[in-house]
Amino acid sequence: MQKLIGFFDGVQLNNKEDWQPQKVQNLVLMLEVVRLFVNPRATPTNTLSNQEYMRKAGLLEPIITLALNDSIPTKVKQEVIIFESFWKKKKEKSQN
Repeated sequence: MQKLIGFFDGVQLNNKEDWQPQKVQNLVLMLEVVRLFVNPRATPTNTLSNQEYMRKAGLLEPIITLALNDSIPTKVKQEVIIFESFWKKKKEKSQN
């Protein structure tokens, strides 16, 4: 988990010109990997414990920061929104 946090913390949030296609693809793939842990179709117990661990470890904040930054390419923002929707769906199901 710490390596994932380091990966997302290490993303340079400079201007849009710094975003090479490979950098965008790498970030999108990492977001897809993280999303596997919060997939609403997965076992509820596992997903909720994964979400709690990610929250406590500090992984959620750098991912949300990506969505809020103006220099982030649209494709990356889309992946962050999908991640957040998975997160929210699972939280809502657990509260019902």
